[in-house]
Amino acid sequence: MIKLMDILVNELPEILDEAKYIYIVRDRKKMKRLAPKPGYKIVNGKYKKMTIKERRRRSRGQRGAVKRRRAKKEQINRKRNLSIRKRISLGLTRR
Repeated sequence: MIKLMDILVNELPEILDEAKYIYIVRDRKKMKRLAPKPGYKIVNGKYKKMTIKERRRRSRGQRGAVKRRRAKKEQINRKRNLSIRKRISLGLTRR
């Protein structure tokens, strides 16, 4: 006897693996975006599994990015504080 769950697992895996969404603020508007998932990237609004080569390349790139971010940390914090102040004044975030 064939069970419904077997059919769903074999035929429609995307139904079982539902996408999770997060809300972000861009240009004073609330946007819905796919939540990041480890080992996957988003291509044309859908999850796509990254190759091992790509994952390795990204992790190596992040090591260099840490050093570059450290040098610009003060500038990043200043811009973030301006953005937070702007969002608070527009009433988009709570204190």
